[in-house]
Amino acid sequence: MNKFCGFLTIFSRYTDELRAFHLVGGHYEPAELIDGRLFIPELQLSLGWWQGSYKSMNRLWLRWFTAQGGLILSPGERATAAERQLIESQQQLTESQQQLTESQQQLTESQQREERLAARLRELGIDPEQLV
Repeated sequence: MNKFCGFLTIFSRYTDELRAFHLVGGHYEPAELIDGRLFIPELQLSLGWWQGSYKSMNRLWLRWFTAQGGLILSPGERATAAERQLIESQQQLTESQQQLTESQQQLTESQQREERLAARLRELGIDPEQLV
């Protein structure tokens, strides 16, 4: 049982039942759950169901959500997401470096080909600078 911002919530992890009540005039009245979530305007948050794995247990959990419906991550989940993002960024950087290396190699090969062609033209008595 939790109390916050004039709301009282009762959640049973055994039956996965969530009941919510709102304080009105000194007594609690049932609060409406929308899509299994209780929106708390004062916090601009909602409390509701989330199915997933947490601490190696896959089940239905009661979790906090943003006003837009996005799951608010736990510190561990944020760290995992940040680590995943870092790995993806490192992979993208590696790919970009590989592409740069390939582009530099192609440029070097093109410059060498240009120098060979210019040398061949000179052998034939043609000034390559006059052709440009």
